[in-house]
Amino acid sequence: MDSSDTRSKNAAKEFTENPDWLFQGIQGETMQYLFARVSSSTYQDSSFLDHRMNPPPGEITGFAMRDINRSMKHEGRPANYIFHSAFCCSTLLSNCLQFVSNSLVLKEPKALGHLADALAQTKTIPNFNRDRWRMVLAPALRLLEKTYPGQQGVIIKPANSANELMPDILAVRPSKTVIMYGSLKDFLLSNLKGLDESRYMVPLFLKRLYPLTDYADQLQIGDVSSLPHLQQCAVLWHSQLHYFSGLASENGAIRYLAAGDFLREPEAVVERALEHFGLPCNPERLDQLLESGPLSQHSKSGERFDAGARADENAALSAQHKSELQDTMTWMEGLLKTLPVDMPQQPQL
Repeated sequence: MDSSDTRSKNAAKEFTENPDWLFQGIQGETMQYLFARVSSSTYQDSSFLDHRMNPPPGEITGFAMRDINRSMKHEGRPANYIFHSAFCCSTLLSNCLQFVSNSLVLKEPKALGHLADALAQTKTIPNFNRDRWRMVLAPALRLLEKTYPGQQGVIIKPANSANELMPDILAVRPSKTVIMYGSLKDFLLSNLKGLDESRYMVPLFLKRLYPLTDYADQLQIGDVSSLPHLQQCAVLWHSQLHYFSGLASENGAIRYLAAGDFLREPEAVVERALEHFGLPCNPERLDQLLESGPLSQHSKSGERFDAGARADENAALSAQHKSELQDTMTWMEGLLKTLPVDMPQQPQL
């Protein structure tokens, strides 16, 4: 074997095994995996591992898919997943799990968005069906399962735009999963907190997530894009929960978690989540969650924030937007009578 082959194999091993090379996606034209150079603190300090990564990666490079796939010598342990409906404290839960367990937590890695985009293309590109896409999915997921020495597992919270991936992930990399969701009112309030961003993002999410439910003909609400913004938000909430409620609840790998239940007893929920994932919990760190851990600060900004501050903020926002919130909730009642979104009572986390 010449020295160039040796260097290539060593490089492939580095990309395959070292979490400092975060898998970013696939460049189809060159048949390469893309990797971003990060550090362990990047995982800790980033609310999201997409374009908002903190700090931004200093280097992004590609490597041949064929060589990377050959370098994967063993299956390893599948990651655990937190799928969610957005604005339901899933980032806060992820931060808590990161704080109390010896696990690597990936919050909304960019690669899963790319994989979801590729899945959407199976409906439009000839000779690229779901089976062929799964052949790409399996090794790609393994590239997100790398850990630093001493870490015992990986927890991944995909962006909600990647919710469609869940059945395929469970099929190709059997994984313990939590599905997290919030109430309609809390979802509307969260969109009101960042109204400019919401007006831009919600139509994009609707375009991706609304068709998953395949129920537009039953709603009889016309063109969703022409609805007032809060009604669009309500339809987005409904379509996600309807999708979740239709999944097989008898699957032992899945647990459901309401945001309200998490906020009522966060330490107990964190402990149960780690038990479901088969990961150890540090009891000392668990005791620190409220005093100095993630429950004492805002999950996105890191500023001091607790349950009381959250309740006060929501109360003020509810009063400010009382009329439009009530109008939207009333409009939504008819839709919920036609297509209820009751989440399975079991198995809850």
